[in-house]
Amino acid sequence: MAGEVAAYARDEMGIEFLPWQARVLDRLLEVDGDGLWCWPRAIVLVPRQSGKSTIVRALAEWRAAGGGTVLTTSAKLTTILDLMREPQLRYRDRDGFTVKLIRDQPEIAWPGAGAQGHRWISQASNQMLGRGFTVDLAVIDEVQDVVPDAWES
Repeated sequence: MAGEVAAYARDEMGIEFLPWQARVLDRLLEVDGDGLWCWPRAIVLVPRQSGKSTIVRALAEWRAAGGGTVLTTSAKLTTILDLMREPQLRYRDRDGFTVKLIRDQPEIAWPGAGAQGHRWISQASNQMLGRGFTVDLAVIDEVQDVVPDAWES
């Protein structure tokens, strides 16, 4: 699956992963013999400005494009707005895509999106985070600043 994410990143985003990014994706997307995630929860710790957001963007876009519902969150609204700025600009004029802000929180819906699936939603963390929909992939940025009630929801 990491190869699929890398191909998506190259073809849709115009980027090539650095070697460390490719290794992280290989491990994050590793499945066992039954096709279940080896690492259903994972923490990736890297210094600021090293390319973590690139991995998150590629993984979120790939999963949403494939039919999943993706939720990204952070304690700071500015962090999620920064994360989604480039994808929103890239998709806003494409046929079938819906790019919007709901209460200042960004969402991108791919063509064919329904109530569930083909969506990437970003919300600032709070006790109501992710309520009302099923999430296939959740990414918490700067988890140390997110209240436990938010990530437990």
